[in-house]
Amino acid sequence: MGARNLIRNVGISLLSVLLLVILLEAALHVYHTIRRRPPLEGHPGEESLYVILDTPVLYGLNPNHPEINSQGLRDDEVTVPKPAGCLRILILGDSITFGTLIGKEKAYPSKLERLLRAQSRSVDVINAGVSGYTAYNELQYYLVEGRKYEPDIVIVAFCMNDVANPRIHWGSNISRMIDIPQEAIPNKMHDEGYALPFVEWRSSIWYRLMMRSELYRTFGWRIRLLVQEFKKAHLPTIITANDTTSIKVLLSETSTEFRWLLSNYRQLNDAVHSDGASMLVLLFPLAYQLDDHYPFFPQQLISKCCTEYGIPCLDLLETFRQYGKEYVFLLDRTGYNDVWHLSGRGHGVVALRLREWVNEYIASEGGI
Repeated sequence: MGARNLIRNVGISLLSVLLLVILLEAALHVYHTIRRRPPLEGHPGEESLYVILDTPVLYGLNPNHPEINSQGLRDDEVTVPKPAGCLRILILGDSITFGTLIGKEKAYPSKLERLLRAQSRSVDVINAGVSGYTAYNELQYYLVEGRKYEPDIVIVAFCMNDVANPRIHWGSNISRMIDIPQEAIPNKMHDEGYALPFVEWRSSIWYRLMMRSELYRTFGWRIRLLVQEFKKAHLPTIITANDTTSIKVLLSETSTEFRWLLSNYRQLNDAVHSDGASMLVLLFPLAYQLDDHYPFFPQQLISKCCTEYGIPCLDLLETFRQYGKEYVFLLDRTGYNDVWHLSGRGHGVVALRLREWVNEYIASEGGI
């Protein structure tokens, strides 16, 4: 009798918990349906932001979005061929350059263009940033699309997650639609051991059910915030939210990821120079690198190796430190600790620093 009573009591307890979960799920669904907010400014919402192109691992911005032009750029229409006497700057990058979660006019390429035009200069600054792009995509984009705009200067925006695995970085839906070539993968051992199993899990029915759960969507990010708070006792090294790749892989020029990154930059620099243009690598820090006594700075090695190959670099670390990470980065304004993306004020800081660099470059060249 004792065993039967125990089984019955456990069964009743489990059923009660299940009924409570179902009631909470239903209540949250009704609550969120009533209070559903529009997407943040500059956020694509439910509609896909991307279209898949024929070129391998090169996808374009969807022109069906009102702020995306017919050339797939989050910018005004670009005149081809380039008008005589016009200084043209092409900026390649990922979601930072694109201007994730802020309006198009607040992104630093647009702000830089306005600053330079205020100097009575004929100039175009083209925002070719696409969320999720890596060094490989930026190289391929320039070879296939970017060079047709005849830029005088090509600025390549580097973020630490530019060496992240593309299967994870783009999300399962896009990575399943594309046959990713080996050249796009920074570390093939990591791809086989972690990325492929991860994408398979993201494709499972259990994951899809979890993502549809109002309970998970309500409390999941709060649990992640608690985990992040716990990790603050240790030195943060993550470069993406889902990938296990550490910032430390960029501290050695013999690492697989570092050699992959530098190879793509060298190929891009060669292509840019063959077109008679100049290239700059713009180095964006992560927010946690601005913390006191933080020790890991791959920017130094990247700058050194690029300079040895004739590629100038502009490191924004010290510029950002002058303002502080709360001023420059979005951080928890998005509901999680966003150490990657910039606030509107942060984009303004970048535009001002780039204006200085462009003016210095023009002066050194005797005018363009």
